[in-house]
Amino acid sequence: MSSGEPQGRPLPLPLGSMLRGRYELVSVLGRGGMSTVYSALDHFRVRAASQVPLVAIKILNEDPSISAEMRELMHREARRMQEFVHPAITRVYDWDEDAGRSFIIMEQLEGQTLSRMLRKRGAADPVSRVTRNRIVADIGAALDYAHERGVVHSDVKPGNIFVTTSGAAKLLDFGFSYAHEAVDLSEEDDRPTIAYFGHVGALTPAYASLEMLLGMVPAPSDDVYSLAVVAYMLAAGKHPYEQNSVRWAISNGREPERPDGLGKRQWRALSQALAFERGERTPEVREFVDGFTVESWWQRWRG
Repeated sequence: MSSGEPQGRPLPLPLGSMLRGRYELVSVLGRGGMSTVYSALDHFRVRAASQVPLVAIKILNEDPSISAEMRELMHREARRMQEFVHPAITRVYDWDEDAGRSFIIMEQLEGQTLSRMLRKRGAADPVSRVTRNRIVADIGAALDYAHERGVVHSDVKPGNIFVTTSGAAKLLDFGFSYAHEAVDLSEEDDRPTIAYFGHVGALTPAYASLEMLLGMVPAPSDDVYSLAVVAYMLAAGKHPYEQNSVRWAISNGREPERPDGLGKRQWRALSQALAFERGERTPEVREFVDGFTVESWWQRWRG
């Protein structure tokens, strides 16, 4: 993730600010519609001579569209994420407020989001089979862990997947969402997430299942669909519907084309996971991962 202040928008807090007399904001890791993520020096860790003195701090932006309900959603999801301890899920340590500003303390990762990684590669440039399988297996394991605990992520997309310098993939942002009326599909990092406060979760149209777009209660197969769209991008180097939603695909009679170099078993697993309707879609993420990766990547997570 790039650091520094983005053009045109002031930061919620200037670099050098201190939160709770403990966290010193030293650089900007990333920005979204709802929040800004800083790298922060934890002075408690410094005094304890910790080998990992830096943490990531997510702070809500100053925006009139961010309501008290959204702040409560942020705290509720932070509380849930404290209980989620998994190698493929970004660790949340705590949440707090300072002078009315809500923020979350998380582990700081080294690497880049999958959206940035794909954009650097350019159009129609798929990643290697080994890299593709590892990312799908890692994120699949994270989703399986969440599903077993009754949580559907509902916003799986390249911008919510982080690829570390070691090549491992981690899932970000369980339910951190914001209301946005306009849908701009031109830039992945800025693509809006639309909040649905009637149930847990959020969605990004280009990666959301048909059921999520219709406002139905999220199910594990909705995450399967979203992960399958990501897997397709890794295999083909492009989105199956040119960054359009599944509703657009249905109305225009479009179906995903088989990516070059994808075996029959892998394509069968991928196409079933991309099925438009739940009744025809792969119901569990582990079934999709097993079929798509072919190799024994899943076993390294299942023991």
